[in-house]
Amino acid sequence: MAESQFPDGAVVRRLWPPERPLLEAHLLRLDACDRRMRFCAPTGDDAIRRYVHAIDWMNSDVVGCFLDGELRGAAELVRMPGAAVTTAEASVSVERAVRGRGLGTALVGRLLLIARNRVVRRVEMLCLAENAMMRRIARRHGGEITHDNGQLASRIATPWPSLSSLLEEATAESTALARVGFDLTAPRPQADAAEA
Repeated sequence: MAESQFPDGAVVRRLWPPERPLLEAHLLRLDACDRRMRFCAPTGDDAIRRYVHAIDWMNSDVVGCFLDGELRGAAELVRMPGAAVTTAEASVSVERAVRGRGLGTALVGRLLLIARNRVVRRVEMLCLAENAMMRRIARRHGGEITHDNGQLASRIATPWPSLSSLLEEATAESTALARVGFDLTAPRPQADAAEA
């Protein structure tokens, strides 16, 4: 997915283990309802901290969406070893204040590209039946939705990687990193300089 498809000047890039605090802060900003939608259960602050600390970065890919330099959305792809078909589970969270801009759809699109390039053949997304946002995102990406005891499971098949898909991911990541570098070196607004 090209960087230009992310709205509102968002910077979307991979997160790395030293950036756990950014992911933790994002998830802690979710209210009780949004935490329940993200984790499919009521989830307190300590549980979020444990979750972030326990991420297995060798089997997971985490992508963050930054707006004005702050992580406001995140998506995680967790590969499931031992499955008959190479499978991964995807999850996404977008803070309420920045919803309605297509960030969730774009984040899942980036995860599907990452999955494809790692020869993951099927991506599954689980959500509560009342999670309309995730149902819409799954449908936009061609997900086959099934119902099971109050939860929905969406399964999305991914094609084999290609030179084009590998280049697309590399270009998107390098473009995001270049934008971050530009933002760090850009001159500060005059008002900020006067306050310093």
